[in-house]
Amino acid sequence: MLKFPQFKLIHWLLITAIVVVLVALLIPQAKWASDGEITVLVVVTVFDAATANPIQGARVAVLRGTDAELSDENRDWLDRISYDVETLDENGVTTDIRGKAEVETVFRTSASNVHPGGRAHTDFYWVVVTAEDYGGVAVPVRYQSIESHVLREKGNLPVSIGLIRADRVSSPIGDGQ
Repeated sequence: MLKFPQFKLIHWLLITAIVVVLVALLIPQAKWASDGEITVLVVVTVFDAATANPIQGARVAVLRGTDAELSDENRDWLDRISYDVETLDENGVTTDIRGKAEVETVFRTSASNVHPGGRAHTDFYWVVVTAEDYGGVAVPVRYQSIESHVLREKGNLPVSIGLIRADRVSSPIGDGQ
């Protein structure tokens, strides 16, 4: 039969406390995540890249797509965006005399043990702009996500886009060739 040493109660409590601390150190940190939304006004300023003059009447839309790092895995998104571009005249917002358009946009958000304050995934949204006599463009709203509280405090998200007049481009861009 096994014989245990005769420890006092204080010794057993101390041994138990050490074992509990060691077990707690060996168990990995709890991981957690949450998601939600934040509505922000995206203020797009469209201007002539050569003269810096505002472009009135440009069509603007903010689309949820893929992250800014385009790769072969997300090429299907490029096929889907073509429909959004084709319907931009019906669904987009028009810039005013100052070249500004305001688009209310709902950004997806998430928080985790790494970023407990929450982040808005602005890098998954794209601004698409077209204007008569100019080429069109699609650019990410941002190349990184932004802390949600920063967007709440600011109240809007500015995006500036310069377009080049079509007659100043020596070869067509995106002519399908």
